[in-house]
Amino acid sequence: IQTVTITRSGGPVATLNGTTSKAAVAGVASFAAAESLDFTLVGSNYTLDASISSPVATDTSNTFDITHAAATQIAITTQPTGVIAGTDISLVATIQDAFGNTVTTGAD
Repeated sequence: IQTVTITRSGGPVATLNGTTSKAAVAGVASFAAAESLDFTLVGSNYTLDASISSPVATDTSNTFDITHAAATQIAITTQPTGVIAGTDISLVATIQDAFGNTVTTGAD
């Protein structure tokens, strides 16, 4: 029985989460949503490699992008410092998804 292993081969340095190895059944290993194969880091040009060890063989996926999830939190990403009474306060608040990625689309 062959085991197929999936690894990140391109795109941002990010951890591939979930079930990354499966035994092939009748020559096919399917990685469905139930295996929770995912990245939590927004980025472009990700690729995945599927490989077997005997014979040594690898194939690379087409490139794909990961976009942010739904907004779930807000974070003050630039804190106010040294404010003098009567002067303007400067800070930056960033809308983020559950993974800390900046949410760049949606209702403003």
